[in-house]
Amino acid sequence: MDVNHDGAIDLAEFVHQGLLDACLADPAMIEVITEQLEGNPSALSRIVTKWQELDLECRGVLPLDVVAKRLMGDLTWMASRSSRITRLAPLRDDEQVSYADFCAHQLGLEFEQVDLYYYDLSNNFAKYFAPSLLQRQVDGIWHTGIIAFGKEWYFYGFIRHAPPGCSEFGIPTKQLCIGRTLRSEKAFTRFLSSIESEFQADKYDVFDHNCNHFCDKAAFFLLGRHVPNEVRIQSENFLKAPAVKLLRPVLNWWLGRQNPCHPTRTRTRKRKGGSISSSKCNSHEELRIRV
Repeated sequence: MDVNHDGAIDLAEFVHQGLLDACLADPAMIEVITEQLEGNPSALSRIVTKWQELDLECRGVLPLDVVAKRLMGDLTWMASRSSRITRLAPLRDDEQVSYADFCAHQLGLEFEQVDLYYYDLSNNFAKYFAPSLLQRQVDGIWHTGIIAFGKEWYFYGFIRHAPPGCSEFGIPTKQLCIGRTLRSEKAFTRFLSSIESEFQADKYDVFDHNCNHFCDKAAFFLLGRHVPNEVRIQSENFLKAPAVKLLRPVLNWWLGRQNPCHPTRTRTRKRKGGSISSSKCNSHEELRIRV
């Protein structure tokens, strides 16, 4: 990792990369940290030195209270980080601070929790018919939405967003914290603009290009990893059942080719100047996010 772009790896850069590898930092987190360090390369040596004073065994992870006490008793930081650190599942479920977390703090970066909402399109009937139809047990037929920056983002005819749990699919069956991101909402909406042409009604396919594929792509941008396999490979499992294939045209119409003028839907579309806008027709409320 040549942060200084001088064609050589110095000791601080070498240790920095080793600590990131040791703490299993998310690729997306590493990318954001690297971008910040490239804009302020002198900060790297200071961050590495301060961490080494704490992490004598070079493990890349330390208890939260140890880090907070060493940072001159910064209890405000400790309190603000605690709730986020404990939700870092599935990597760890105790109050730990990784070297990547420490870098983000020292660089003044903010974490945003990312959740995945599950909606059972079978209304709880999948568990009854799946064994005979699919030759396997499933908990549900999942539609999913990504929750980040106070909104639920999902693919339903086009890319949309709504307040969490207030989409056309009603109340989620379950929700899962899938990580934390250092990406900004501005960066995320810019990313959505770049993939918007891929997620249109005429390109929807219930098996090959659906809401779960959108969430997987969004999660990979935000976190650098995929959504859980029960969502990601759901379509592959369904395609193994010949009877399900017969329903493909109907399911494509129902879930993909929807009328964009439905009065209760929230639409996301690209606007001039690279912006994304959405309007909630039933409340006549219009939101714009500049990117």
